[in-house]
Order: sequence, then C-alpha cells, then structure tokens
Amino acid sequence: MTTSGTAAPLSKDAEKKIRRQLERVLASRVFQQVDRLKRFLSFIVLETLAGRRSELKEYVVGVQVFGKEESFDPRTDPVVRVQARRLRARLAQYYQEEGQGDEVVIDLPKGGYTPSFTRRDSVTHQRRSIGAALLSRNTVAVLPLADHSATDYFCRGVREEIIHRLASIGGLRVLAWDPAEMAGSGDPRESANRATVATVISGSVRTLGDKVRVTTQIVDGATGCYLWSESTDSHLGDAFGIQERVAQSIVRRIEQELIGAGSVGPVRRTTPNLAAQNLLLQGRYHLGQRTVESLQKAVEFFERALVEDAQYSLAHSGLSDAYSLLAHYGGMAPAEVWTKAASSAASAVMLDDNSAEAHTSLAHAKATQDWDWQGAEREFLAAIALDPRYATARHWYTTSCLTPLGRMDEALEQILLASALDPVSSIVARDVAVTYYYKKEFDQALEQCDHTIELNPHFSPAYWTLGLIQEQRKELDESIAAFQRAAHLSPRSPRMQAALARAYALAGKQEEAVAILHQIEKLATERYVSPFEFALVHFALGHPGVGYRWLSQALRRGMTRMRPFRSSLSALALTLLVALAPACTAARTPGPAVAPARAGDAVDIVVQGAVDSEVDPLVAALTGATRIQIASWTFWRGRLGGRNVVVSRTEVGPINAVAATTLAIRTFHPRLIINQGTAGAADPDLRVFDIIVGEATVDYGAFRTPHIGAGGGSAQRNWTPIPHRLRFEGDERVPLPVFPGDPDVLAAALAQPYAHGRVLKGIIGSAFQYNQEVDRLDWIRRTYGAISEDMESAYAAGAALGFATPFLAVRIISDSDYYAPGIHPDAAGRCATFVATLVGRAPLPQAAR
Repeated sequence: MTTSGTAAPLSKDAEKKIRRQLERVLASRVFQQVDRLKRFLSFIVLETLAGRRSELKEYVVGVQVFGKEESFDPRTDPVVRVQARRLRARLAQYYQEEGQGDEVVIDLPKGGYTPSFTRRDSVTHQRRSIGAALLSRNTVAVLPLADHSATDYFCRGVREEIIHRLASIGGLRVLAWDPAEMAGSGDPRESANRATVATVISGSVRTLGDKVRVTTQIVDGATGCYLWSESTDSHLGDAFGIQERVAQSIVRRIEQELIGAGSVGPVRRTTPNLAAQNLLLQGRYHLGQRTVESLQKAVEFFERALVEDAQYSLAHSGLSDAYSLLAHYGGMAPAEVWTKAASSAASAVMLDDNSAEAHTSLAHAKATQDWDWQGAEREFLAAIALDPRYATARHWYTTSCLTPLGRMDEALEQILLASALDPVSSIVARDVAVTYYYKKEFDQALEQCDHTIELNPHFSPAYWTLGLIQEQRKELDESIAAFQRAAHLSPRSPRMQAALARAYALAGKQEEAVAILHQIEKLATERYVSPFEFALVHFALGHPGVGYRWLSQALRRGMTRMRPFRSSLSALALTLLVALAPACTAARTPGPAVAPARAGDAVDIVVQGAVDSEVDPLVAALTGATRIQIASWTFWRGRLGGRNVVVSRTEVGPINAVAATTLAIRTFHPRLIINQGTAGAADPDLRVFDIIVGEATVDYGAFRTPHIGAGGGSAQRNWTPIPHRLRFEGDERVPLPVFPGDPDVLAAALAQPYAHGRVLKGIIGSAFQYNQEVDRLDWIRRTYGAISEDMESAYAAGAALGFATPFLAVRIISDSDYYAPGIHPDAAGRCATFVATLVGRAPLPQAAR
C-alpha cells in the first residue's frame, strides 16, 4: 500500500488498516494532549479516504479544522501552515518512538495537505536509546526464573530472595513487576525496553532427582549483552540455603558493576530538624518557578532553614542557587549577589563534600560568574558521579557549561537525561527547547515549547522562548503573541517586557515598542533592570549607538546573560552581533579618515543606501575607505570589486535622495549609479528576500485630487497621477511617467546567482509613504505597474536622468503586508551583499561628464 494525493481508490482492506492506524496514532502518547493536531490529522485522513483529497486546500482546513471565519485569508494568517509543520514533526516523532513497529505509515508530504499512506515491508523493533540506558543505570529488574523442573515454588523463592537482597542496597532502584506480565517474554532485552531499565537479572532452574541447578545472568538492557553468568548446584532439601547463596552472588556482582562504577551515590546528609527540611522543600518549590518574585521567596525560605540549622548543606546550596538565578533573571544586580552565591556554594561543599547539590551550586557559580569552564566542568562531573539522578546537575551542566563551550551534541544529551530524570520540571522542559534553539533546530524547539506549555500553561519562560523561536522562523505576529503572554504572566519582568518591545520593533510597530521601552525605563527607577534589556530594544529600534552604550555597560557589569556572545551559539546574540558589527569594528580599528570633497575625481560607480543598515555592509567591504562629508550627506570612497566606488548614505525620503544623488554626480562624476536597499511588496506573489531589479522606477507620490466638499471625506482611488517632468536644453519639457534602468546592468543583475530568494525584474515605485493598506497596494500595482515600493529609488533615478547618468535600482523585499508585515532585519544586509558582488560584474557605461 503506497498512496498519495493522486493515487487510485483504496481497497476496503487497505482503508480499514488506515483507519485502525489513525486510531492508534491519535491514542498515542505523542498525540495525547494536542487536540488541534488530532482534529487536523483526522480531518485530512478521513477526507482523503472519502475521496475528497482534491478539496484539501489551506482555506478549507482553516475553516473546517481551526474554526476560522469565512473571511479567512491564508495569505495573511499562516495558522494552517504552522500547524502543518507541527503535525509533520509529531508524526515523525511518533514513528521514531511508539510507532516503530506499525505496519502503516501516515505522513503529510510538504507542499500540500493531502496525507500519504505507506505500508512497511518489514517491521523494526523499538530500541531504547543509549541515553535511557545511562539514565537508568542504577535501575534493576528481576525476571521470573524459567522453570525447567516443575518446582514453581522454588523459582519464585529464588526471585523473591534476590529482590529482597537488592532492595537493601541504598540508592539502587529495584523495579516492581508483575511476574504474570513478564512470564510471556523470554527475551530480557525486550523486557528491559518495555520498562526502560539498564540491568536485567534472569535465570533458570533445572532439577535431576533431588539435585537442583540454578543459573543466573545479568544482562545489559540497552545492548542485550550478557554481563555475567553463574551456576549454583545444591540439593532441594537445602532450598533456603541455595536461594540465599544465589542472591548473595548477584548482590556482590551488582555492587561491583554499579556501585563501584559510581552509579549509585551515597546517601546525602540531611538534618534532624524537621522545620529546616520543610523550609528547604518550600524554597526548592519557589526556585523552580523562575520568576523574580518566586526567587526572592526562595531566598527567604533558605535563609529561614539556615536559622533552624546553620550547618544544613542543602540549604546553603539552595541559597547559592537562588542568588545565582536572581542575577540571571535580572532580579538583582550581579555585583549584589555574586559574592553571596559563591560563598554559599563554598559553604555547602565544605559542610558536605559528598553532596551532589553542593558541587552543582559551586559549578554553576564558577561557570556563570568566572567563566571558569574547566573548573565548572570538574564540579559538574563530580556532582553527576555522586548522584547520577540529580537532574539539576545535568541541567546546569548543559546550560552554563556545555552550551557556552559550543559542545551542543553533549549538551542535548545531558538536557534530555535531565528531562527524563525530572519529567515534571517546567524549567528543564523549557531548556530542552532552548538547547534545540541554540542548535538551530527550530522545529524541534517549537515542539518542545508546546510540550512545556502543556506541562505548565502559566510558565512565562516557556512563552518567552516560544517567542524567540517564532522570531527566528520569521513568524513575527506569533512571536509578538507569545511575548504578550509571557509579559502578561510576569508583568514586572523586564526580560519579558523587553522581548515584547523588541518584537514590536522588528515588526515595524515602532510606537508600541517605544511605549514599552518607556515602561521599562520607569520600572528601572523602582528596581534593578539589566542594561542588556535596553540594548536589545534599542538595536531593534535602529538605534545602534544607544544600544552599543547599553551593551558596553552590561559588559562592564559582567552580565551573566552575555555568555552566548562568547560561545556564538545564541541566535538572539548572533542577531545582536550583526547589528553591532559596524560599531564593534569601529571600536577595534581606527575609522576611515574624513577628507574634503574634491571635484573632478571621477569614480566608476556610486552605490546608494538610505540608512545605516543598507550602507554599513558596503562601507565595511571597501578597501582604503575615506569618509567625505558634504553638508548633512555622507560618502565613503574606496575600492570594491576592482572598481573605484563611492558609497552614499542618502538618508530617507525623496528630498534627501535627490540632493544626495545630485551631490554625488557633481562631485564624483560616476559612470553608473546603483540605488539599493529594502522595499515593501506591492504584489502578493513576492516573498521576503526576493530581489527586484528595476527595469524602471516610477514616482507615485504626485497626484491631483478631485474636488470634494467639506465632510465628503477622501477618495484616494480617484486621484489622478501627475507625471514627473524634466526640462532639457531648448526648453524641451518631457513628461516621464517612469525612469528606465540601464539595460546592460539590469541584465548583469538578473544573471547573478542569489541563494536567498528570486531575482526578478519589475517596476519599482517610490513615494514618501509607508503603505500598509493591501487595497491601496493593489491600486498602486494596477495603476502604475509597480510591484514594490520604497521612498528613494524614483527620485534618485529622476536626478540621474537629469544629468544623463546611467542608473539602476536594486531593491530587496523586506516586508509584505499581504503575508509578512514587519521589516525583516536581515534583508538590508543581504541586498548589500548582492550589490557588492554586482559592483564587480556590472558593465560600465560612459557617464556624462
């Protein structure tokens, strides 16, 4: 059975198998708490079986499955596409885990919403991961002994004696199984897989007359290999004696294999003071909530526990952890808490050197305060050796040591072990998602965020992480929604508020971003707010100078959240570093000299951009750059692509574009002008990162309006365009509805390779507007033929044409109100890179002098 959306009708037998498989998938653990995905899968499978596969369109799914109104527009609401990605990931997870042995595979191929059904020729047996084996290394299961002697009572007695002896070993977990359930399987490895244990004890009993032979084995559950085997002979009359001897030999071997290897840790020191124990437990609870308020409460409970028992190592460890996290979450200035955190950790280790908690606290302090990775790793490994089942040791080993060092495969292994050890921990579940995020495996990160939110719907750090992931996936509306939820759950958290402001800024919602920034500034007058939060917001708002000053302040204060900058792992930090690149470069190396403008010095090409993000990459690419200031306009002259090039920052808008272009032509006499930068889409078929090469540019900023009396409103679609006019020698006035681009340079641009989208030719429209009305964008396209819009190209083109200077506009789609509003921060840099290559390839026409 192999079917797709275009396959022939299924047989009744095949349809029955698919329905059974659908029921099995929906009842699985993977789909247990995702009702929307259940509805989605059921709908597309049943519709396909009913012969309506051709009707499975995005609009139909949105309305029928997700309850959208009839006005639902898939171009502006990506809910179906997002949920389809999640469904594919869930199906893949199901077949990797519970469904390894299923005969029928249900899949959702990319590019559509019609499922496929495939029959497996062979069934693969589920295999337990090595991580699970390591996790359960101190977990033992004792199988019923195979009875080859008709002495069932004796077999049961041997097993019970083995269990009795093993249960007396401190720290060893002996799994309680119903013998009736296990009797059906003769394969110890299958039994181990079913219960996720690392060690299985099996054996058999044989008799000959009054003699009995008991053979026992220790089997590694992960590999199925025998680790040890031994036979013991005796008489049935000595039943108790042989049972004790068999059990004792197994106990000795288990102690050598497990305890000797450090898999079973010593019993930790506690306190006889019941009040101190209760206070410790309450402190640990508040520690796990990960809000500033809960961490402050945790400090109070740990300090009260130490009042009850000043020698209580676990209370010192908890106090260290609470102070460290207060610095990390921006609850207190690092300088205020680091000494307390370090001293509390040291006290915990001195009071109990065998405490995994104490060594974990000390490791965390070394990693986050001193960036002493080697010392921190030593302490983390010591903690794990003392208690392999202490989840926090593996958790923090991941987040504060392995991740900053860039050892991401090890980090993922450790955080998954921590999650298996503490499956109800919200913060551990969240940091599984963070680890996937740092690995740039955004689909897995998104799924793990969903799991964390299902585990604890009121856990704000999960929504914060969800917002970061969706931001990286260019789903800015959903990112904003996630940050809004995080800020609602933690209204006084600067981290949540700053994340929301940053998302607003990236989406082009400057007013909302600035309003939240003012709230954070007000909050900073009442309590500590990390400078890092201000830096993130200002960079997103396009204020690199202010952002750099805040970032410098954060570095001077030794912010713990700056760890990702050293590891180059955090996508958030990478985004910030891109924004910082020009400022950081200027700080490390001497800036270009400022030289006076010199008339008569001809150059090959002038490359224009309106704002810093459009020109900074080009300036950085220049060799021998010299900065030239003419009034309020800035030019950089140097070599690029083997040509003499001037980079011009025109500033925003028509007036600036005309003035800067005129100055460039009169001062440098270029043979070609390339105006480049970002643009909005005026065509629904365009996508972010598509590059439009202007076969022509058009000015649609000049209109004549019809007369409408007072109170009559406005009818923009009835406005009459006024064409641009140039007056040449002889008083010749030429109306120019469009300004053509240089055809040879246009051809070179269209032929240039580009990896991030399409390179298309079209008409580029310009006006001093930022249109976000889809109907008006459609009107502009129909009226002028423009497929993108900016604020400078046509006006620079008009000035160039007035001086008979060849011109080409190159614009990258940075946003689309049809489906992706909000300017993408990477667009300007990618356009500049494209143009930098074009500078070296473009044919150079003869410019008018």
